[in-house]
Amino acid sequence: MDDDARSSPIFTLHGVTRRFERGGEVVEALRGLDLAIARGELLLVMGPSGSGKSTLLHLLGGLERPTSGEVLLHLAAGATALASGAREAPLDLARLDDERLAELRRRQLGFVFQEFHLLPTLTAQENVQLPLLLDGVAEASARAAAARRLAQVGLAARADHLPDQLSGGERQRVAIARALIADPPVLLCDEPTGSLDSVRGQEIFALLRSLAHDEGRTVVVVTHDPAAEPFADRVVRLRDGAWLAAEGGGAP
Repeated sequence: MDDDARSSPIFTLHGVTRRFERGGEVVEALRGLDLAIARGELLLVMGPSGSGKSTLLHLLGGLERPTSGEVLLHLAAGATALASGAREAPLDLARLDDERLAELRRRQLGFVFQEFHLLPTLTAQENVQLPLLLDGVAEASARAAAARRLAQVGLAARADHLPDQLSGGERQRVAIARALIADPPVLLCDEPTGSLDSVRGQEIFALLRSLAHDEGRTVVVVTHDPAAEPFADRVVRLRDGAWLAAEGGGAP
């Protein structure tokens, strides 16, 4: 990916607000956020519980819609995941129907969660290849792609193991391989090291950094873990649904 492509945004948010009702009261989870996220950037979103971090990640992933404002996703022409050529007109995630959002989540957005969400009766190989099979890819092609992704995260030798035969760090690597299986330009990670010890956590952050810097993927990580900060290109901090500070790359 060239420098111009890397510096161009893949997400831009304008005036994003998210409100919902809780116990008969209106809660403002996000309050008029503006944000640009560059291609190939490892961005950390930090803040106390209830600050709006997970809500922001859900909006980026099309899992929720903003109450007001725009969440724009800038894809490459033809939606080739890591292409660096011409761009399509940005997609406003708030205006897409459920079917288009589901398609984007399958093919353009990878998700990594704290609890791994691996199917316990499937091997690492089977867990990783499953999204492709569900998307209609031939089994031989899906198996080959899963083998490549497991090798990429250092787990080629563990492909035939069930999740309960793997360590926490290994299970998270399987989850990352699964998130990469469709070759998405974006990874969205919600507390990816929350269930890991400090050593395994640093290994995961090093892997996420390599996916951003070596492959040009955009990686957005919601975390409480201060050990993640040295791996990030930029850290933005939320409190009560508003930006508190940005470090390492200027304003949000």
